[in-house]
Amino acid sequence: MRSNADTVGHVGPSNAYTATNSMPANSAIRLRGRTAAGDWVYACCLPSSTQSFWVRRAYVNISNNVLPTGAPEGSEPNDARWLGVAPPDLTLVVRATPTSIPLGDFPLARYDSQNTGHVTTLPGPPLQIGWNVFNQAAQGFVSPAAVSGPSVLASSQDNHLYSLDLYAGNQRWRKDLQSSGPWAPSIQDGLIYIVSGAGNLFALQDQNNLAGLLWQSKLPANATSPLNIWLDTLLIGVGEGSEAQMLAIRRSNPDERREFPDPNQRVQQPAIGQETVFVGADRLWALDVNLWVSQEIVWTSPDVFDIATAPVYAYPGVVKLAELYVADGSGIVHALDANTGVRFWTYNAGAAVTALAVNEVSVFVVGNGALRAVSRQTGLQQWAQPISGAVMGGPLVTRNRVLVVMQNGGIALFDAVNGGILDAASSVPSTVPGGPAVSGVWVLVPATSQNVFAYRGTP
Repeated sequence: MRSNADTVGHVGPSNAYTATNSMPANSAIRLRGRTAAGDWVYACCLPSSTQSFWVRRAYVNISNNVLPTGAPEGSEPNDARWLGVAPPDLTLVVRATPTSIPLGDFPLARYDSQNTGHVTTLPGPPLQIGWNVFNQAAQGFVSPAAVSGPSVLASSQDNHLYSLDLYAGNQRWRKDLQSSGPWAPSIQDGLIYIVSGAGNLFALQDQNNLAGLLWQSKLPANATSPLNIWLDTLLIGVGEGSEAQMLAIRRSNPDERREFPDPNQRVQQPAIGQETVFVGADRLWALDVNLWVSQEIVWTSPDVFDIATAPVYAYPGVVKLAELYVADGSGIVHALDANTGVRFWTYNAGAAVTALAVNEVSVFVVGNGALRAVSRQTGLQQWAQPISGAVMGGPLVTRNRVLVVMQNGGIALFDAVNGGILDAASSVPSTVPGGPAVSGVWVLVPATSQNVFAYRGTP
């Protein structure tokens, strides 16, 4: 294989590891392995060195290979999936990895940092009201809900962030944010990060009967996306038009920041892969996640523009080792190799798409008055169901179920395999301003009627 651009090798599969050598474009090298997700490949050797090294998969052209025995008919012989996974180098410092989501928590706007909407469990039918607590806030709720341990979190128009008891609905505490904002709280390692309508960013600690303020910081412009989190880094879109950018902020020091200023329109919520951040705005970018080391653009899609949904990263992939899904402003859903940016299918939803979710076999597409399931393998529609209203937040999915909550209060639970309706009897008696959260058998729905409504289903 040959490198397709001037690049640098590293002693490990990350820009956080030491650079070992420079590799000019068109250098001939031999691949020896890859990471599990295929975002980095292990190679040897340059004419000037006998040292093996790691390089981004996006920077090499794999060629002149034959399919291994037993590969499915029609497979691509130069796919990186045929490389073996390289064993870890025990002499290297182990890279930090994000902590897993605690069971029952719903910490981010799309549940996880990949924006999949793929939750651990969804309740089965029938859904029934679980709380009888009313007027939990002085004014209506305005944000999506989140769950952290025993706490359900949502912001109210009365300028406070509320914590409600997950099992009873009573108020645990409230925190004055000075203004109300439409963005979901984001939670990592028990800490709560929330953006107010005035562009203030707060870091809070739940102290059982109150919220302790860790720090408060000002964004350079109003937020255009919820916060996403990777290790010690907060990622958020801010600004409009030519002022749009993605901003990275240290959780441990909010004054330490990095800016990605290339977008020329509103930035959607970034998605985070293994060592990559995916940014959708007027174009679609993949950035190296180690923004404190350098601002490296891994690839920019030549095929996808005017991004209308938060990108969704899916690993393991079905067609590729890791995959990225996104919809554009014309209603086209694009499936791409997350490691290279190469598109492998498109699906035309026929009108605007507002959100995507993925499970093991399907991409779930919301828009144009319908919920659709599309095969991750082929890009062909598997089923479609009409829905009566805007879906808030986006679908939440498991292998077997799909949950949608509509702005008009409707709640519907579908069979993920065939689209059959499992439950559509429940309805929030108010307008829903933001996406729901789920926790085990609970569905938590914020409403403009000063309440978060809790619905309880079956396991």
